[in-house]
Amino acid sequence: MESIMEQVKDMYLSPHTFWEEVKLQPKTEIELIRDYYIFIAAVPAIAGFLGSLIHGENFFRSVLWSVLFFGCAIGGIYFLSKVLAFMGKSFDVTEDEATMFRLAVFAFTPILLAGIFLLIPPLYWLTIIGVYGFYFFVIGLNKLITCPEEERVNFTIISLIVLLITTLLVFLIPALISGAAVYYSVI
Repeated sequence: MESIMEQVKDMYLSPHTFWEEVKLQPKTEIELIRDYYIFIAAVPAIAGFLGSLIHGENFFRSVLWSVLFFGCAIGGIYFLSKVLAFMGKSFDVTEDEATMFRLAVFAFTPILLAGIFLLIPPLYWLTIIGVYGFYFFVIGLNKLITCPEEERVNFTIISLIVLLITTLLVFLIPALISGAAVYYSVI
């Protein structure tokens, strides 16, 4: 847990250095999920569960939202990494799916950590600080991905759109299926 906290601190305080370290990281997809990402994905799931109970939501609806959110958060990074790897072929990107997966996992971290504000319903709006994840994603894209210079801007813009769609899906699918108040208070 201490190494996770150290990584998160480095993400915010020295993002360029952080991505250089990620580039050298030999962890597999399973290791990243098991040792890092499940803890990150649990933050908004647990905060949203507790926050919706505070808001007066039905217990079972809150549990359903949390389970769906956690599953969507895990599935979202797989979706994002697969789409980026598929798109990369069209843009002459030389990196493999493992690199795209690391990019997806770490870039999605600030977005999910902003979910801590789901714990207190009046502070839901503070989840907007998760936008840092998009900036962090662009830094990671530039550090990890080798792309022809004439294709870099297009690849970056399309990748950001894919990240935005993935983020929307991760947050909206659980809310729409469960009908939990986690998203009603935001609107």
